[in-house]
Amino acid sequence: MLEVLLCVTLFIIAPALSGYSANVYATPRKRVWCYRRYLIVKDWSLTRHVMMIFGFFAVVLYATGALAKLGMPLNPLFGRSLLGLTWLSGMAFLYCYFEISKLRDRLPWKSLAGLLAIGVATLSKVLADHVIAELTHLPPRELVGAQLLLSVIMTVSLWSAGVAIALGAVVFGSLFLMLRSMVRDYFSMRKKQKYDALPDLAAVVAIYLCALIALTAMAELSRKSTYEKPAREAIAFAAFTLPASYCGLSDKRGAMIAPLANDTAAIAIADDKLGYRFEPITCVPAKKSLAEIEALLGTSAR
Repeated sequence: MLEVLLCVTLFIIAPALSGYSANVYATPRKRVWCYRRYLIVKDWSLTRHVMMIFGFFAVVLYATGALAKLGMPLNPLFGRSLLGLTWLSGMAFLYCYFEISKLRDRLPWKSLAGLLAIGVATLSKVLADHVIAELTHLPPRELVGAQLLLSVIMTVSLWSAGVAIALGAVVFGSLFLMLRSMVRDYFSMRKKQKYDALPDLAAVVAIYLCALIALTAMAELSRKSTYEKPAREAIAFAAFTLPASYCGLSDKRGAMIAPLANDTAAIAIADDKLGYRFEPITCVPAKKSLAEIEALLGTSAR
């Protein structure tokens, strides 16, 4: 996909832009026309600028989707990046369109954010323990590092899920935007005044598109087939920090150990399909005798 876009840019878009710019530069009337359009665009409000950026990414997204439907291979990284840019530009446009910045002093945002933060932190801890117990079949309280890391990941995921659900709820309210736009357009026609309905229509499209992208992403991430392998790797990275030789095992396969209570431990074994497999084992770490320690102390003193 990137190769096709590069070829189209180099051999179609770049020559066309070069020829058009040369034509404009050679024609004074066209230069004046372009300069006037530049002044008009320069006087646009921030909302309109962001709306145009969102429109550009939305058009590119739909064009890329059409090419993918026609059978052209699409780079997954390019597709995810385009979806992310479309979602971010859409959210930025909605922020400017609804003038969220003016609501800061009208609503108790700090109190609401504090309550939400407490609820999200509590729920993320519960979900992190549930995931650890489900994937490792070990007590989560014994894997403190995994608890901390998964709690952070769950906190971000819960906030993202909350935003996705809120956008899904706002979709129903977008019908009122359509009705308001139609009513304003009707009265402007009666008064023989032109009403710009483009921002309203763009807001409706942004709401639907952002909600669709967010809800689809959260539905995909909530599948066990999606999160299982990364979660296992995160648990192994955060909690299994000792080499297998700690329990007298061989270090050849790169297995890692997490010590547990009562002379037991858990071993993380690398797996191509699951990432890691976790098994409880009996582990009595080798301890040096007092004579060996005295010998080491004497050697180091010399």
